[in-house]
Amino acid sequence: MEKTEIIILAAGKGTRMESELPKCLVSIKGIPMIERLLSGIEKSLVNKPLIVVGHKAEEVEKYLAGKARFVRQLEQKGTAHAAQTALQALLPTTEHVIILYADHPFVSADTIEKLISELSQKTVAIAVTDAADFGGWKSLFRHWGRIVYSKDGSIDRITEYKDADDSVRALSKVNPGFYAFNAVWLASTLEKVKPINAQGEYYLTDVIKMAREENLEIGEVVIEPFEAMGVNSKSEVEYAESLL
Repeated sequence: MEKTEIIILAAGKGTRMESELPKCLVSIKGIPMIERLLSGIEKSLVNKPLIVVGHKAEEVEKYLAGKARFVRQLEQKGTAHAAQTALQALLPTTEHVIILYADHPFVSADTIEKLISELSQKTVAIAVTDAADFGGWKSLFRHWGRIVYSKDGSIDRITEYKDADDSVRALSKVNPGFYAFNAVWLASTLEKVKPINAQGEYYLTDVIKMAREENLEIGEVVIEPFEAMGVNSKSEVEYAESLL
């Protein structure tokens, strides 16, 4: 673990929260999301996590002073751009990186360790969860990116919902956005990402597609839907609180 860095993406505005706070500092039952996340993964931490900040960066840095390192994403151009920004601040000994989102407060140390274990034999690994029929609170996953598998059962790609056709949207396995990479491979691959999508952003999910184009096997860690939950609005805060 000493050669692994955990990167947390926390630069977004979170306008759907309707809060003056940075999204990662919005509380779930009195505890800010970023604090819940850090507490959940604490057992897997050797180095202080590296947090990508942007909107109201000073507030996040002040709240987490002494608990993390920070790098600022001055322009929010997408998740791949955020990851590329973070790689500039890695410790020189880093061999592997785990990338998480600050608005996913329920990630466990066990999942981190399983992702790292996958990297012992692979270059890339991701977490996956099955939303089944998207019923009840799992409707939160409906607009998430879908995991698309090859005929042999291996992961082929991740397709964002806005870029997916009806057949892909009908798939039930979704992408929570928890990734593990060989750091050197990721750095070289991020340079090739282009904003060719409905949002005009640099998607981190494109890196998965590029891995497959290199015939790399994608490691897979299956997690429960609760752990995968992202919290992006006031109503989703209420959903999360109802499940605790």
